[in-house]
Amino acid sequence: MDAHVLKELTYEDLQFVYQPIYALNSWETLGFEALLRTAFAKGQIEELFSLARRHNYLYKLDTMAIEGAIKSFPFEVLKSEDLFINVFPSTLLHPHFQLFLTYLLNTYKNAKHRIVWELNETLHEKILWESPALFARVMSLKEAGFKIAIDDFGAGAAAMRQVSMYEPHYMKLDRSYAEGLADCKQKKDLIDLLVNYYPHTNLILEGVERDKDLAAAISLNLHAAQGYLLDMPQSISSYLTYNKYRGLFRRERLLNS
Repeated sequence: MDAHVLKELTYEDLQFVYQPIYALNSWETLGFEALLRTAFAKGQIEELFSLARRHNYLYKLDTMAIEGAIKSFPFEVLKSEDLFINVFPSTLLHPHFQLFLTYLLNTYKNAKHRIVWELNETLHEKILWESPALFARVMSLKEAGFKIAIDDFGAGAAAMRQVSMYEPHYMKLDRSYAEGLADCKQKKDLIDLLVNYYPHTNLILEGVERDKDLAAAISLNLHAAQGYLLDMPQSISSYLTYNKYRGLFRRERLLNS
């Protein structure tokens, strides 16, 4: 992938799919994670962001993805679900971010109080987690009514210290926790510890692909889950057309399994 791709990208080149996140106590859809797609990358979105980082284009690409995800989401139809948006710590610390945020709120008024910022884990920005400036920015976002999620807990830069410091509304457990959860006492014990250690943080299990791992998550009192077993990433139009009906069927199947 060549650097010229970055300069050629426009908002029209960006598409978005959304993966539902289900509350495990009610089976309601509590939110959607926005995921970027583009023909320029063809399934290599992480490589596209890595390329942007190397060529000092990361802030531009990240903010284009953020605005595109908000613009494509029907807040007026999905009135109670939150929109989970990935954001790099470096984007939050960029000198133009506050101006960008003001622009978003003025342009997309229905998005106010409906956005969950997923702090994107990357070893490239590990040092930023210790930055007083990042802490201050995250606190200001919370004070403004935004929710915060720490993404990929257990796989990236964040650890229990960061969770305790930032006190996020959500902590998303890396998919490695879901893989084989039903058959792994160590994973169950660790999740049980996290649930009890952070009683005021909602834990979301990512990457759920097996019925028995989902059943184990429910038994551990996890707040929510997402993964291919529950729903694939898809266009919002597909979700509105089909998945609410499939969700009802899935709920009955799981309850009777």
